[in-house]
Amino acid sequence: MKKEAGAAGGISFAEGVEFTPEQQALEGLAERAISAAALALAGNERLIVEAVMESASYEEAMQNVMELYPAMNMDRLAVILEASLIGAQGFGRFTAAEESGD
Repeated sequence: MKKEAGAAGGISFAEGVEFTPEQQALEGLAERAISAAALALAGNERLIVEAVMESASYEEAMQNVMELYPAMNMDRLAVILEASLIGAQGFGRFTAAEESGD
């Protein structure tokens, strides 16, 4: 069964358009990468919200977030983004080679 464009994210710019299996695989890859990245950032997001909520002014909130930034863990996000880029590049090369007959 083919999914309709935008069905996974709830936003659709092309109602009724069905993806090819190849495009659906790419859409699934993007969806999984976005979900993994959101999970990787959840801890940092919580820390930022706490720093802002504990502040009495905009300036204090900015200072708290700036002090927090060096302690934030971006390692998992970097790994997820790198893996996503490598996967997308590989899929793009495969698709280009397949379409050109190589």
